Amino acid sequence: KAAQKAVQIHPFYYRSHLALANVYMQRGNLTQAMAEYEKALELNPNATKVLASVSEVLVKLGRAEEAVVQSKLAIRLNPYHPDWYLWNLGSAQYFAGDHEEALTSIRRMRNPPTAVKRTQAIILARLGRLEESRMFGAEFLESKPDFNSEEFVKNWYFEDDAYQDKLAEDLRKAGLAEKRL
Repeated sequence: KAAQKAVQIHPFYYRSHLALANVYMQRGNLTQAMAEYEKALELNPNATKVLASVSEVLVKLGRAEEAVVQSKLAIRLNPYHPDWYLWNLGSAQYFAGDHEEALTSIRRMRNPPTAVKRTQAIILARLGRLEESRMFGAEFLESKPDFNSEEFVKNWYFEDDAYQDKLAEDLRKAGLAEKRL
């Protein structure tokens, strides 16, 4: 409601649309989220936070290659970007099938949160580096012992079943879903 109110009060302020887009994305309403991200970019095409954020919804819509382009543009426009830009880029590269570059992007993070270990684990699983993958998976589970891979995959709201299947398979390979999926 607050994000909708912000758009009503400031319909020409890109951050209002960004806030509403993020709410829609978190709720799984990808069509509305994309419309709000597009509106935010229409109002400010160089808004790096929007460019980096839209990559997540593009992945969920099955458009990972576009997500990579948007993430790279955000990083180019803001060389002092926060780490999550690289995390979004790495995730987009993973789903686009560019696994080596995904790992490189993730490793460029300066101060990654613990959850990045999960991302590293699935990328390494896809690369066939299972021992490393399971090591990162185990480290992640130490910090998040209640992790539920089924819920995690479900909460991505993928429109492309292939992306969902890929993620579920790599979570299993990494030892993050053996008892959960």
